[in-house]
Amino acid sequence: MTISIMSNSLSPEKNKADASHDLSRLPKWKIDMHTHILPKKWPSHFPGVDLELQIFAENEENQFEPQCNFVPFERPTGFVAQMQWRKGSGRAKELSADGGTKPVLFRKCRANLFDCEEVLKDCDAYGTDLQVLSTVPVMFNYQLAPTIGAEWSKFLNQDMGRVCKTCSQPGRLAGLGTLPLQHPELAAKEAERAVLEDGLKGFQIGSHVNMPNGEKNMYLYDKRLDCVWQTLERLGAPLLVHPWDMEYIDSKYWLPWLVGMPAEMSLSMCHIMLSGVMDRFRNLKWMFSHGGGAVPGTLGRIEWGYRCRPDLVGLDSAKTNPREAFKRLYLDSITHDENMLQHVIRNLTTADKVALGSDYPFPLGEVPSVAPGTVDALSGAILDTYPGEMVETTPFLSDSEREQILYKTGLEFLNMREQELVKHDRTKGFRCTDRFTYM
Repeated sequence: MTISIMSNSLSPEKNKADASHDLSRLPKWKIDMHTHILPKKWPSHFPGVDLELQIFAENEENQFEPQCNFVPFERPTGFVAQMQWRKGSGRAKELSADGGTKPVLFRKCRANLFDCEEVLKDCDAYGTDLQVLSTVPVMFNYQLAPTIGAEWSKFLNQDMGRVCKTCSQPGRLAGLGTLPLQHPELAAKEAERAVLEDGLKGFQIGSHVNMPNGEKNMYLYDKRLDCVWQTLERLGAPLLVHPWDMEYIDSKYWLPWLVGMPAEMSLSMCHIMLSGVMDRFRNLKWMFSHGGGAVPGTLGRIEWGYRCRPDLVGLDSAKTNPREAFKRLYLDSITHDENMLQHVIRNLTTADKVALGSDYPFPLGEVPSVAPGTVDALSGAILDTYPGEMVETTPFLSDSEREQILYKTGLEFLNMREQELVKHDRTKGFRCTDRFTYM
């Protein structure tokens, strides 16, 4: 991630000046492939779906008061929403000292995690032409019974389709759905419905499937999932793989997010590269988030293992060198490090397999993570970045590579034409640093 040192004056005018953008040099388009959103309204009839959303606003005494849920509002200073496990739910019982008689806080979020109009304001502020939305991974709910899981995925997909179609600027938002992978046949059926009826461009899936009733996890190489991959290939619906369910990692030091996520990404990426899935479904597009996790740093080790122990590593893909398989996969740009991004593009793959991703609106992505004035713990500088800054400003990319990552790879991955993108006013100003979720 690029960190810009700014003065403590964070007025919109100061921000715009410090951004020092030459609008004439901006790429023609900007597509953010990796962003998240939640529904504004939650159903209450899904057994086993434990999360609920409550809206609070800060009063004059700096206390948060509950607001009437799901009504139009002007976002006040200090606006916050609170996701929590429902009273009496399994997770509430597990996490609360009183056995689950109260809801238990899961995380706090701001309006841009569930209000598409707030998202569009941020798109305007950061020059994003097309924001590709997907749900938050905790919403996968693979542990639900199959029929309930299918209904849950349908709810999320219908909501995603509605948001993209009915927002105030149609064409600025595109949706990736979710699938009940715990029941592959139902997942294939929902994929077809969601593409044809909801207009979704593809799907986001987890790095593995935690099964109902405590069954052993199902991994993406499992041939039970072939019916899903076959349907997606036929529909031309690509897949974004997102890490999740990192609870096996020690929670201290935020390690599930710092170590667990790259590990999950590496695990799922190796499952796809080494299992023969890519050979069975050669036209199915896969994008791995967070820059492919730890794979770019360990691909040499993986390839060496394939060379010296093909009986173990090449068990299901004896003719596929992992390094060559890697070149067929897509990555988002969230590496947090220009040197790593350069390594990926110069040594492992090419710019036409890398697409801009920000992980909006979460702090580990390329977004301002907290309120104005937050200080970098290492440099003492004000933390300030925006979606696409590293790709837009890094010196190692050529102009053509920059444009490739900022929009052309996204178009190709989504099977879209440039004519489908919607022009908007890019002079509205960049970087309102108080608009991003802290989790």
